[in-house]
Amino acid sequence: MASLARPAANELHLWDVNASKFAVLLHNSDIAQPSVTNFGNGQLVNGGPDLDSSSAARILKGSLTTLGLLEPSPHTHKDGLPAVPRHPLPQFLLSSPRHSQAVHTVLEALGASSQLSDTFTFQDSADTFKFVPCAATDCTQLVNDRRELAPPSDARAAREVLVLPPGSHPPRDATPRFNFEQYFAQLGDHSSASDWGMGEVLVYGEAVSSTQTMLDKNPKLLTSLPTPIVSLASHQLAGRGRGANTWLSPEGCLQFSLLLRLPLSRLPAQRLVFVQYLFGLAVVRACKDERALGGNKGANVRLKWPNDIYLDLESGKKKIGGILVNTSFTGGQVEIIIGCGVNVSTPAPMASLSLLCPDAQLSSETILALILNKFESMWEMFVESRGSWAPFEEAYLDAWMHSDQSVTVATVSPPQQVRILGITADHGLLRTLPEKGAGDYIDLQPDGNSFDLMEGLIKAKK
Repeated sequence: MASLARPAANELHLWDVNASKFAVLLHNSDIAQPSVTNFGNGQLVNGGPDLDSSSAARILKGSLTTLGLLEPSPHTHKDGLPAVPRHPLPQFLLSSPRHSQAVHTVLEALGASSQLSDTFTFQDSADTFKFVPCAATDCTQLVNDRRELAPPSDARAAREVLVLPPGSHPPRDATPRFNFEQYFAQLGDHSSASDWGMGEVLVYGEAVSSTQTMLDKNPKLLTSLPTPIVSLASHQLAGRGRGANTWLSPEGCLQFSLLLRLPLSRLPAQRLVFVQYLFGLAVVRACKDERALGGNKGANVRLKWPNDIYLDLESGKKKIGGILVNTSFTGGQVEIIIGCGVNVSTPAPMASLSLLCPDAQLSSETILALILNKFESMWEMFVESRGSWAPFEEAYLDAWMHSDQSVTVATVSPPQQVRILGITADHGLLRTLPEKGAGDYIDLQPDGNSFDLMEGLIKAKK
């Protein structure tokens, strides 16, 4: 690319190498409003003093594409969806129709005016959040503008959170990978008139760095948000698994984090280990629901200790999901972040729930609503009993894959062959018994140990 003439200070001339085509981006103070048009050979595009960065980016991109200096980008996915985002997109702060004022409650808890009329900035340790009031009719264009922009060079760039008027939800083309009307219909109403239930208030982004990191790396946000609240994404760009593992984010994967808070006087800290088991059981129960797979096919969804979700098929066992629980203690209470990823309809060769029911149209909206409904009722019982595992033990052992399984424990010296008996009721440890000779139980903590199904081996997690 070469400029054949020295442009004026307020002009950008783009030419191809043989000067057969040109486009000009002209910033002229005499032009009251910017004009964004399609590009053609020899076409002039004018930009006035109010030309915003997103319009300028579209102009420049169109110009370079017309000149053959930039390859056209694939704008649509093969299923008619937009191309998978490679950088974070704006998020939406949303609530169910029954609790339309809940968004105001969240804003007030963060220090903003409940009637948000201007951008509100919330700064935290890892991220800065910009809450932006947005009409439902405008959010599609705003999100699509962000699709076209390159990711900010500053890793600390603020996260945009769009706030719509009470009672309104983004149109389908603003959230093409998640249907909120369908989701809220499936979620139903299990809350009181004043308090919202699990899943009724959420922050959704089509593409975010990590639903879990947004909460547990921003302590001010974590302790300020009213609960329960869900952080949901269709794609994670830096999803997290257990330990140092990453969580891949293919199309058709449901991924979310649920924030809960309660005083330790209601749930002793030593009972928190059971939360990962409880949530895994909720996932299994959701899959068995008739609105998902039903009892027969859903029975093939099984749990691997301590926090993985598998399909148990004739062809073998295939992982389709996992659970990650983080806790934070402040002022006599505990914040619990439950992260979960489940492959609902991911394409082959990845395993997903759709393998069990290839003709059904399984949706992330339905599976999420079912998981949260099942877990909410279980959670209430769990907290009321101050963390008793007894009401859930039988169902959990029926859902996991390990009863009477023979494995090698490599975390003792010398390694021993043992039989798996269950989960201890006091501290949630994996209870095993040596197979040969007399010996005491060998109880293993979920944190720090890894279960290799293929090798039948329990070893220290690296």
